[in-house]
Amino acid sequence: LNIPSVFVYGGSILPGNLNGEDLQIVSVFEAVGKRQSGEINDQQLHDIETHACPGPGACGGMFTANTMSSIGEALGISIPGSASEANVDQRKITSSREAGMAVMNLVRENIRPSDILTRKAFENAVTLVVAMGGSTNTALHLPAIASEMGVTLSLKDIHDISMKTPLLADMKPGGKYLMFDLDKVGGVQLVMKRLLDAGLLHGDELTITGKTIKENLKNINTNDSENEIVKNVSSPISSTGGLVTLFGN
Repeated sequence: LNIPSVFVYGGSILPGNLNGEDLQIVSVFEAVGKRQSGEINDQQLHDIETHACPGPGACGGMFTANTMSSIGEALGISIPGSASEANVDQRKITSSREAGMAVMNLVRENIRPSDILTRKAFENAVTLVVAMGGSTNTALHLPAIASEMGVTLSLKDIHDISMKTPLLADMKPGGKYLMFDLDKVGGVQLVMKRLLDAGLLHGDELTITGKTIKENLKNINTNDSENEIVKNVSSPISSTGGLVTLFGN
């Protein structure tokens, strides 16, 4: 349905905590392995299981949910800055209201998904995902969305973009940090601004705000200072992105 629409993400879960140590869903997976190897006992496993997920929200790393929320910002179909908000954050209520107002403006201006979801928008989405170490499910969901818009996005396209895009965000599961941590230093918008400044994003693409990607990011301050979570393009975690396509048999 090519009608004015805004993507609203439910938000990420907050990290759990046990004895002063942050926990998340992967902590449970690792604890099961440690129990099997005899490194911890049943009670320790139980304690980790009951403290890892303290409330509502999607898994905290760059798994499918947070990857797709990030894609929403890069495509221009969600409220800028909303992808990294925790489910229980008061800002989630605010951004949801902003989404409602944005839809009304889209109706008034007759801006439809087909005006936003262009070939370049999908290239932006892939660029962001590989710069953040996002989920391999990108290779399933994003081409399917593109197909609905009559845009062909192949595995080779994803591979080629990843090979020329640096990995900037040190996010789980491949890295150290959660979306909660990324939010504290500027969220997805910080990563996008660094990519835009490096000429790696198409800045003239229209978004649901009625403005372009470049206009939405205009006031984002990158501070030019590297932090542990989001590296500078000049000193990335890796010179190539977080997704690789293997060809052959």
